Amino acid sequence: MGNLRSLFMLALHENNLGGSIGDWVGKLQNLQGLYLIGNNFTGPIPSSIGNLSRLTMLILDRNEFKGSIPSSIGNLSQLSILKLNHNNLQGNIPIGIGNLK
Repeated sequence: MGNLRSLFMLALHENNLGGSIGDWVGKLQNLQGLYLIGNNFTGPIPSSIGNLSRLTMLILDRNEFKGSIPSSIGNLSQLSILKLNHNNLQGNIPIGIGNLK
């Protein structure tokens, strides 16, 4: 991941990609947009996503994510768009999401 630290957008939508997203995503410190729309990603949304302090758009809809929405998403103070629809998420919406602008 060392070579991707300057990456500011990661758009991999509609590619039929699968598997889980690892904690590596939280190391992309300059990431402003993460678009993983319409793939077959599974497993939980990693809590390390809350480390992406510059993230303004998090679009993970139309995948197979499971589990709950990580409370760390409430740390994303720059976030203006959050789309998690059409997944298999369960549980409550984290209270911290109410802190987002």
